[in-house]
Amino acid sequence: MNYELMIVSTIKSAGDLQSRVEKTLKDVGAENVKVDKLGKKQLGYAIKKQTEAEYFVFTFGCESNNIKTI
Repeated sequence: MNYELMIVSTIKSAGDLQSRVEKTLKDVGAENVKVDKLGKKQLGYAIKKQTEAEYFVFTFGCESNNIKTI
């Protein structure tokens, strides 16, 4: 089954978070992992004094029973 996962990260930790998510997906057996970096976007309102965030969309195939692990 194919899935999409959107991640919103602070600018500072974006690269680290992307790597961790990719590793987690591969560890549970996800296949055809594709990462689309949507870039910096202005948030609708500040969250913990952050006004911008880095957006990523992960597309992957995975067994449905492994989704709980993710």
